[in-house]
Amino acid sequence: MQLKKKGIAAKKKAPAKAEGRPKAKAKAKPKAVRKSAAARPAAKQGIKKKQTEVRKAASHPQSDGERRAVAAAEAAYDKKANDVLVLDLTGLSPVMDHVVLASARSETHLRSVADNVEEQLAKLGEKALHREGYRDGRWIVLDYGDLMVNVFLDQQRSHYRLEQLWSRARVVARYEA
Repeated sequence: MQLKKKGIAAKKKAPAKAEGRPKAKAKAKPKAVRKSAAARPAAKQGIKKKQTEVRKAASHPQSDGERRAVAAAEAAYDKKANDVLVLDLTGLSPVMDHVVLASARSETHLRSVADNVEEQLAKLGEKALHREGYRDGRWIVLDYGDLMVNVFLDQQRSHYRLEQLWSRARVVARYEA
């Protein structure tokens, strides 16, 4: 009991000494920051494992078209596109053999992903035959003849659900963040 009384007495005396000064704000505990920083490498390792697995699956493309599709997907993934998917539509579509689907978080991000895909495929000697949706900024389509690259805002992709449209297609590669 005497210890508790001393603690109470000490608390009552402290405000009398610091009456003229404003109270200092309590600092956040650094333990929470350390825990989240320690948790990050595990999450990053998980991303790298998925990326490595996907790259292994796509490391032996069957055709030039598949190689271009994987290069486009990697270019989109390099710009932090979400849920990048490469589908083989050979025999399912009379228009194209491969399609790349990718999502972006904002209009600026959408254009950045599309620009990087165009740039990387240009290094391979490929030029888009047609580009649509760049001004609207919700869904950009890059047409390379037998390869179509679709970069959506997240809302647009969930609305149109092209993955379901091409559900019978073979998945060539998938890059997830």
